[in-house]
Amino acid sequence: MRIWVPGVFILSILFLVAGFGQAKAAETGPSFSCAHPSALEAIICKDKGLSQQDRDLARLYARSKIDLFNTGPSGQAALQKAWLANRNRDCADTRYGPSDTCLSSAYRARLGELAVATLFRDPDDSLAILKREYPKLALLYVALYQYVTIRDDARRRQVVGALVENAQEQSDDENVKSMTPEEVVASDKGFSAYFVVADMAAGDIMPMPCDALLRRPGLIEALGAYYGGMLDSMVPDSDCDAMLPPVPELETFADHAWQDVGDCDGTIRFSVFRDSQKMLTVVRLHRDDIWKDSLSEDLPPARAAAGAVAVKVLTGYYIRAYRLAPEVAAVDAQTAIGALSASIYNGCGE
Repeated sequence: MRIWVPGVFILSILFLVAGFGQAKAAETGPSFSCAHPSALEAIICKDKGLSQQDRDLARLYARSKIDLFNTGPSGQAALQKAWLANRNRDCADTRYGPSDTCLSSAYRARLGELAVATLFRDPDDSLAILKREYPKLALLYVALYQYVTIRDDARRRQVVGALVENAQEQSDDENVKSMTPEEVVASDKGFSAYFVVADMAAGDIMPMPCDALLRRPGLIEALGAYYGGMLDSMVPDSDCDAMLPPVPELETFADHAWQDVGDCDGTIRFSVFRDSQKMLTVVRLHRDDIWKDSLSEDLPPARAAAGAVAVKVLTGYYIRAYRLAPEVAAVDAQTAIGALSASIYNGCGE
């Protein structure tokens, strides 16, 4: 539903009860056949709520399987396989409580991930599911969607400002209330800061969609360390690892580098890790405007071979995803791995 204000449509909180975020037509049964179900599948088949969650998950997963460049598979297949294995293992174990409760929680977590991942592919469906599963976060993602997709500056300020004001009136969190709507919508930096505090205040940390970072690059300000301590462990990440073409060698390289470094002393380790995760996203997004200011780091001899593999794989990724010339991609990949290495190996010593 839309409320008319002279010269602009204000997309109000009513999005979440009519129009925007409208649920799909009612169906029955899960996405799979109930003719010969397993023990857990039988529970899902008999429960309308679980059946709906399963149908929704199957639909969102199908929508998320292609990467954001539409060049091939995203990273969601591996995540879905792992989720299914964990669901089947945990929800068959009585230590995790009743199976139906465990299943509902497992579906809720995965639905949140997929609804965020597909927000810009089908906003109505994604927001309807977020409203049902994560009502405290739904309005934040409405505001994010509008902030990213409205091109006219004046209209964006008015539309998103109204949504932020509405959300602040409903919130009792002082951090959420600390920024004026005008400050939030004035810049990507302002909206990024609001996204972080509103996400954390909701109690269920959900990521910044990678699709939003591709459409509105300045929102990368939402990533990285904000607090200089333990609270940085709660700052939202992006889902670029899930929605961009998979580069598992890059993840392996970063994981092994962190094993080499070990834990920093004190709570600074949370901030260092968050900054390195931001750099990992910067590398995936080919944000050379960010990594150019990072000091390159020579890899320890034991990690040089792994670094060479990461550079080779990243070069191919840049050629395919960003259509770079091979010689440019090779130079950029070398620089990017250097910047990622510096963020990990130098982080604790700063």
